[in-house]
Amino acid sequence: MYRTVGLLLVAVLLPVRAFAQQSSTEHVRLGVVLNILPARIRFYEVAFRVSLPMGEKAGVDLGVGKYVFTDRHKYIGEPRYRVVSQFKWLHGGRHDNGLAGYLFGGPQLFVFKNTRKRTMIGYGFGYGVDWRATNGIHAGAAFEMGGVLEGPLVHIGGFLLGEPNR
Repeated sequence: MYRTVGLLLVAVLLPVRAFAQQSSTEHVRLGVVLNILPARIRFYEVAFRVSLPMGEKAGVDLGVGKYVFTDRHKYIGEPRYRVVSQFKWLHGGRHDNGLAGYLFGGPQLFVFKNTRKRTMIGYGFGYGVDWRATNGIHAGAAFEMGGVLEGPLVHIGGFLLGEPNR
């Protein structure tokens, strides 16, 4: 599992290092994400995210999330953790009012419990809206589709991120 996570991070960080440039409008952001899964309302995901800019309209998000179950049943075959790496593109750039819409997608690693196969690589893609306040706080929402070969997962979530260098 650690080798898979390492390879996933290298696959994302190499392009960031190669193409990273100082952006006048986009900055590194850290924060939390809360996702619900509408089809499986009994659990949700809480995640930590790092967002790295790659210029004015592109970036990479890295996140580690834990699925939390709202009842006491043991879910065999459901994911427990998710490692996300996604490229995002702010198709219209950031507007003067702080809003930006973006498309995103990328590989994900799902970690399961109580199953024969403990890790699976999946995918995710979607659309999000990000609003940046004048103090550097970002709030937004995203709709994501993706999953693993056994079936799709749909996430609807919100995030709150801050720029540590402000």
